[in-house]
Amino acid sequence: MNGLEKRKSNKDFLLKADQVSHEQDLQIIIARGNVRISDGIEIVEADMVSYNQKTETISASGNVLLWKKMAALREQTT
Repeated sequence: MNGLEKRKSNKDFLLKADQVSHEQDLQIIIARGNVRISDGIEIVEADMVSYNQKTETISASGNVLLWKKMAALREQTT
């Protein structure tokens, strides 16, 4: 997968990267190098991720991986 664009809902997320910059005029956060962003359910890893605060859109490029946590449901018997 070379690129990913995903719209996020009003959730908090954790962002880790080698370098992070903020274009305040454009309201865009750009993260570069070993980027990992997670909202607790999905994790995106990439070389570069940008987050548009106006549109709440995340765009990722370069060695993109998307992980989703899966919940297991189990029936209880009494």
